[in-house]
Amino acid sequence: MALSAQRSYPVKMNKKWGLMNAEGELILPAEYDGIGEFKRYGYAVMQKNGEVGMIDYKGAEIVSPQYDDIKVLDSLLIAVMDDSEWMVLDINGKVILEKGYEKVHVWEGRFLGYMKGKKWGLSDLNGQKICSPKYDELSLLKDKYFKTRVNESFGLLNLNGEVILEPLCSDIRIYSDSLFFYKVDESWGAVNQDGREVIPANYQNFKRVSQNFIVLSRDKKHYLYSIPAVDIITDGEYDAFSEGKIELDGKVENMKSIDPAPIAGFEDLDGDGNDLIDDIEIIEDADA
Repeated sequence: MALSAQRSYPVKMNKKWGLMNAEGELILPAEYDGIGEFKRYGYAVMQKNGEVGMIDYKGAEIVSPQYDDIKVLDSLLIAVMDDSEWMVLDINGKVILEKGYEKVHVWEGRFLGYMKGKKWGLSDLNGQKICSPKYDELSLLKDKYFKTRVNESFGLLNLNGEVILEPLCSDIRIYSDSLFFYKVDESWGAVNQDGREVIPANYQNFKRVSQNFIVLSRDKKHYLYSIPAVDIITDGEYDAFSEGKIELDGKVENMKSIDPAPIAGFEDLDGDGNDLIDDIEIIEDADA
């Protein structure tokens, strides 16, 4: 809490700390070993008999002094440490996440990231589990998906924690809400929103040539994938497909071609269909 907005102030009497309001009235008896600074959400950590709890600016005990450590996650959630393990409570004392985590973190203002066995999992702010702690990193993509990482491989979840792609890929491209390209062993394939394979991972490159068609390339042959048919509709018998070239007034003009957007943290494809992956920090490796 900013000093100008502070409505109460810690005071010391007989080696103990209490709380005084702006009128000079003692609103919390001087019975604590220490009272910390009131911060952004109007809470302060206090200590009594070697254990910590939390009070608000009115002097009310939000969390009784019974924990090893305590941290305010946001205006409604508090992380407390007991026997070297973190748990999460709301300001009414309701348990949101049971004890047992090495680290906890409010993420994107919408999710709780929690670490167990050095792996990250996610829940919503009510404690409803989205995914169990089994990933090295997690990140939110396009506000619709979670990118996962295990070792040096990547996967994809929807916001309900359902797996679209297992973390076995070196690259992922979100083509649309129903088509997701992935790269394994230098070859591209694709799955739909349910994780069902619609293009086997046999292709060196892919390119969108119209709203309904994608050209796939392999061993100098080209194949046409139809989005409406959800199928590869040619068998490599054609040398090339139109990429939107038209003739206007005797001049050949290129129509705009839209390539699939790469996921944040990945480089664009080069001319050979290869790409380089940049490691990125996802959930900060920090305490609550």
